[in-house]
Amino acid sequence: MFCKNCGRELPDESLFCGYCGAQLEEKSEPVSISDESQEKSIKVPKINISADDFSPLLKVIVNPFERYDLGIYAAALVALIGLIGGWIQFGFGYALLIMAVFYAAAAGIIWFNDGRFEPAQLLSDVTQLLTVPVLLMLVSGIFSLITVNSFIVMFRLFLMAFALIIFTMTCAKRAESLNRYVLAAVIALVTAIAASCALSTLAEIAANGLSFY
Repeated sequence: MFCKNCGRELPDESLFCGYCGAQLEEKSEPVSISDESQEKSIKVPKINISADDFSPLLKVIVNPFERYDLGIYAAALVALIGLIGGWIQFGFGYALLIMAVFYAAAAGIIWFNDGRFEPAQLLSDVTQLLTVPVLLMLVSGIFSLITVNSFIVMFRLFLMAFALIIFTMTCAKRAESLNRYVLAAVIALVTAIAASCALSTLAEIAANGLSFY
């Protein structure tokens, strides 16, 4: 090190200059951070999932026409149920298509009706609109695993029609200020796509043979 006053070279541990007597700046020692303090300073996010995250879904099932606050875990569960139910009876490609159409239609109806974009509330409302329809889709998918006959096919069609009607009624109640023609067009589009997937599945069943008992 060098003295800032006279410029002479000095040993690194010097506190005063041996030539001019000037006081040298004390070297700051590095402060060591203990492992314990490091653990306290580093906060690892924890995922806390409880039954309270899913309890509002039961209220939606009982009465899908009232508004409830649903979180991201409930939304993820509903989306997973819809994909599984669609995958079982239509195949994964059709399941993705149906879920994408349902989610896009529900989100668009709510967004245009409210006139504002609030992601958390939009996710909650969309999940509520789709909870009962995706559950009915899952039940229909489970019945598709049973021996195929005309009664099972009719029951599955009943469940799919029931799901579409519930979706239509909840959308109509939720979108009170939306233009009726726009709402009807969106619901008609969803119905047409869902019906085309169902008809393609029925055509495949008929090709493989359909028993009536």
